Amino acid sequence: MVVGTSITGIIDWESAGYYPRFWIATKPRLTAGFYLQEDRTDPKAWSNVLGKMLEAHGFPQNIHGYNKWRGRRKRALRR
Repeated sequence: MVVGTSITGIIDWESAGYYPRFWIATKPRLTAGFYLQEDRTDPKAWSNVLGKMLEAHGFPQNIHGYNKWRGRRKRALRR
């Protein structure tokens, strides 16, 4: 992003696309990138807290829904 002659931000389009609303809170539960290596007692603690906070703001976690969506998506890509 540029305003005048200054760079004001960077947009990363790597993961741009359509994702169902439930994916926003479900992804931290399924992606190791959200696990904290420093917390050896519960490496998923941060992803659990983040997921709960997202749910509280209207983004439900739905692993079953994700699995169904992913299955349909994979079948569509094979066609």
